[in-house]
Amino acid sequence: MECFKNLSSCHRQNPALSAMGTCRELLSLAMDNLKKSSEKSHDNIRSWLSTATTDLQTCGDGFEDLSKQVRKIAEAKLKNSTEYTSNTLAIATGIGKYEKATRKHQQKANSNARK
Repeated sequence: MECFKNLSSCHRQNPALSAMGTCRELLSLAMDNLKKSSEKSHDNIRSWLSTATTDLQTCGDGFEDLSKQVRKIAEAKLKNSTEYTSNTLAIATGIGKYEKATRKHQQKANSNARK
């Protein structure tokens, strides 16, 4: 009953609730940052995706000291998000490398055309 009256007291008493609260905050920040970065450069997007990956890892770390059953549930819930974020980061990195190579090639072609 005390948990319903005082949420911070409840979090101190229940480490699983505390870990879930931390995850909620981290994932909310990650989503906000990713939404903001969607119109920015690839470097910006990669930075926020990297931060989101770290946030997901930190979220999962919050469950380390809890029971095996609770850890498994948390890992299962975070699995897709972690994989999607990691894959998106890899794609954004690949696009950035492609753009860099294309610019370099274009600059070389322009330089040769001037000669």
